Amino acid sequence: MLSYGQVHNRLCSILWVGQRCNRGYCLVCQCRTRPGVPTFETHIPATTRQNPLSLLTVNCLFQVPGKVWSLNQLDEAEVRMLETDLDAEDEDKWWSHLPLSSLDLSSNALKVIPANIKHLDTLTVLNLQDNSVDSLPREIGSLSKLTRLHLSRNKLRSLPSQFYQLRNLRHLVLSHNQLEELGEDLGDLVMMETLDLSHNSLSNIPAGTGFLTRLTQLNLSHNQLADFPPDLTSLPVLVQLDISHNQLPMLPPLGDLRKLEILYLQYNCLADMPDMLGCVALKELHLGRNNISVSSHSGPWSATLTMLTTCVTQADSPRGKSALGAVSPLTPSRISELNVETIESLGHVRVLSLRDNKLSVLPEEINILQHLVRLDLVNNSLTTLPRCLGFLPHLQNLQVEGNPLRSVRSDIVQCGTVRLMKFLRERAEGGEGVPRPGSREGIGVVSDFPDRYAMRSCRSLNIASKELGSVPISVFEEAREAEVTSVDLSKNCLSQIPDGLFCLSDKLTDLNLSCNSLTSVPKEIVKLWHLQYLALDRNMLTDLPQDLATMDKLRELVLSYNKFQDIPECVYDLQGLEILAIRGNKLAAISVPGLARLKRLAVLDLADNNISQVPPQLGNLTQLRTLELAGNGFRQPRHAILEKGTHFVLAYLRDRIPSGP
Repeated sequence: MLSYGQVHNRLCSILWVGQRCNRGYCLVCQCRTRPGVPTFETHIPATTRQNPLSLLTVNCLFQVPGKVWSLNQLDEAEVRMLETDLDAEDEDKWWSHLPLSSLDLSSNALKVIPANIKHLDTLTVLNLQDNSVDSLPREIGSLSKLTRLHLSRNKLRSLPSQFYQLRNLRHLVLSHNQLEELGEDLGDLVMMETLDLSHNSLSNIPAGTGFLTRLTQLNLSHNQLADFPPDLTSLPVLVQLDISHNQLPMLPPLGDLRKLEILYLQYNCLADMPDMLGCVALKELHLGRNNISVSSHSGPWSATLTMLTTCVTQADSPRGKSALGAVSPLTPSRISELNVETIESLGHVRVLSLRDNKLSVLPEEINILQHLVRLDLVNNSLTTLPRCLGFLPHLQNLQVEGNPLRSVRSDIVQCGTVRLMKFLRERAEGGEGVPRPGSREGIGVVSDFPDRYAMRSCRSLNIASKELGSVPISVFEEAREAEVTSVDLSKNCLSQIPDGLFCLSDKLTDLNLSCNSLTSVPKEIVKLWHLQYLALDRNMLTDLPQDLATMDKLRELVLSYNKFQDIPECVYDLQGLEILAIRGNKLAAISVPGLARLKRLAVLDLADNNISQVPPQLGNLTQLRTLELAGNGFRQPRHAILEKGTHFVLAYLRDRIPSGP
């Protein structure tokens, strides 16, 4: 492990040769270090001091000097120079040496990365973007601690199989290369959070991508995809998906992407609208440059958008904050009938881009989209605009250029959004039958329980905060016919789980029973074998049925603020569990052997219990990215250690594991 000074001395010596500097000082940092002189100026830029290996970026290097790959190893001269005097004021002290964690070689002219890169096995960040690298060595798989890898703007055509051994990768950028295929082991990179594969030559994405359950951002734009990768529909926390500039003729149902907020689909060959029922978080939808059209014969519009208004009243779900459905004001030219099964709800959409399509009619019912901020209708076939557009309260940008409008003069269009909306409002004054914003005309009063029609649009049953002591079985039967996948029964007065709930066993994936009066969980819970999220917090539970161990699809289990004295044994057999929250109970000990069986566990919350000792072996659970231990009675680790974060705490615990036979 090297201190800053040692790394800097080596790099100055390397760059003196690499840059052929003849000015008497280092070309990059301007220090007066000469090759072989083990001292350096203290007046170097702060950014260089924080990251000495940034000295190698933007230097037109054709190859990396071999000594860079052995920076973690001291030569004999440096060993003799190692500072051991405790009273010395030099910052180069042996106890301050840190392993090399970041290497930036971007914007050079590198063509080859040598096998010696395996010696830098402490790297967590590696930046090789903007070079001419056409292949990676097999030894890249030795960088097991790597969390960020930037390889954009190179000439990569393929990746070695060892690349997929980088199982701690969280951020991977491979854009602007020449990749034609990816390995089948892509799904092994289970810690991945952001993945950029744009601007390549990919014609397909391998099966197994669905195992990237932590993925929040995925960019597949500017490739040659002719089929939508089916595994992408099972990414539970995906927030942004860019699959624009491809050759997609159609899309599968996307309703399982409940966290999706931004979707880019422009520049494709879409001939049909996707089924997006369930995408309740959607805020931006970009559909420009496709073949979408709306016919004046699309009759079911009114009923469909009335359904949306009814559904908005159910938007109180704590899991999604909104279980409301969304309606797409489009129907492709090849759809003969628009029905509820093919309509996506856009109730919370703020940006809707439909430019460069074949729209001829925009229905009046678009006034339901009360959150619209930007509506792009450029270059379509619209001859008129619905007057209700003038009443949308948040609309700031309305673009209609390039349409053969007959009812609006071109000079009004050219004046911009404010003038255009004012014109539409003026035309509506005294008009009859113009729907006002949020109009509920013809919609009945919503009862305490949502009807099948509303549940179908949301795929959700939300009856939280109703002070219910029981729920009629008829409600669950309606939910089954509506193919509900999410049920929220939180903040009620339930003393037992309603029997009718188990009739949803074929579809139910999310169940929230928090803040009730439950004292036990029946073994019939295993009938809900599709369950991925189960919240039982703030009840009066002391144990769980052993049969729960068979629920291998369960990813998140919330048991906080109950009366557990131990983590139930069945929990340790939940092989798919990724998040376990059991804070605010009466746990006295931590079972490391039990937790070690949970190979996919990433978040463990044990705060506010009665834990008196933290076993050092807990530090071996390196897959944990969040560990909460505050509010317990142990003395070690100290609070100051806990505040430094999970990675530091785990390292601290590992250092305290007794050595010996």
